[in-house]
Amino acid sequence: MLKFYNKYLSIRNIEAPVIAMINGPAIGAAFCMTLACDFRVASVNAKMGVNFVKIGLSPGMGGTFYCPMF
Repeated sequence: MLKFYNKYLSIRNIEAPVIAMINGPAIGAAFCMTLACDFRVASVNAKMGVNFVKIGLSPGMGGTFYCPMF
């Protein structure tokens, strides 16, 4: 998992601002990936959520770090 997380978190090491453009579902891991970006722009069609929380699972991919409202 460290190899996966290092690739995912490399978004945070980009020196330029990273913008997530959300135009559809960003659920679970996809939502956590948008949280790693500096800015998020969502269309009216965007659906965002962390459904694994509903069944008692802790979000991975830095979800609890980047979005403290979990």
